[in-house]
Amino acid sequence: MTNKKKLLPIIIFLLSAIFNNSYSQTIPESAREKYVMGITLRDQAKNVSDYDLPIAKFKDAIALAPSWADAYKELGLTFELAGQFDNAISYLNKYLTFNPSAEDRRKAQDEIYIIKAKVEKEIAEKEIAKKNKIKGQWYRNDNYPRETVTSYFGYNLLIHEDGTIKLYMNKGINWTYTEEETSEIFQCTPHGAGYRCNYYRRGDSQFPDLKSEAIINVIENGTVLEVHRPFLVPSNDPYLNKYLKEGTYSQSYSTGWVIVGSVFYLCRMK
Repeated sequence: MTNKKKLLPIIIFLLSAIFNNSYSQTIPESAREKYVMGITLRDQAKNVSDYDLPIAKFKDAIALAPSWADAYKELGLTFELAGQFDNAISYLNKYLTFNPSAEDRRKAQDEIYIIKAKVEKEIAEKEIAKKNKIKGQWYRNDNYPRETVTSYFGYNLLIHEDGTIKLYMNKGINWTYTEEETSEIFQCTPHGAGYRCNYYRRGDSQFPDLKSEAIINVIENGTVLEVHRPFLVPSNDPYLNKYLKEGTYSQSYSTGWVIVGSVFYLCRMK
């Protein structure tokens, strides 16, 4: 072995020591103080609100040492414990950016994947809770927000096994009709604070089948559904202009028929 080869490990060791020493000296003592305080306070946390203070301490440390990778990692892990998953992912990614050769890089990256799984689970649970909150029996109240009921149409909102949400209208306060018997069906998917629906109204001897779209907004803390849906009006109906004036929109449907947008309210059966 040549002298150069013998010296190479020593040179690498010395350069590493110099680098590590230089790196540690770039961290102000004030930043390390905030960092240690953050870890201490996090270890003492007993509930979610207790993480606010260690989060603030880690942020202070980062403000004093903006390139300190470890502070980003600990802040990310603290956000995860606090249930703030988007922030947790953001700061763990910053940790990997500031320390791309970190020995625990694999562990940190896997932790990001774990948090993403938690996010998906949280979204799914919220959607299930949202669905369960609105399923059940409703009645139409054309005088909402007054309690006087003038329209005795019952609606049954069901959640099928495949997760499909359907709202069925039944004539009268009667929820025993099957899907084949009901005259009005809303097939809904989540949209904002409510649902966007494929709307179908079964035709009869007077009206043709109607297929269109509808929107259902969930209001009053889930106790009222604001339903925006179309209805058909004969183009020769003497009250057509009145409907057009009061409606939310209008469009031609087929020969002799006009679609007019309408709004009505469903109130939870007590």
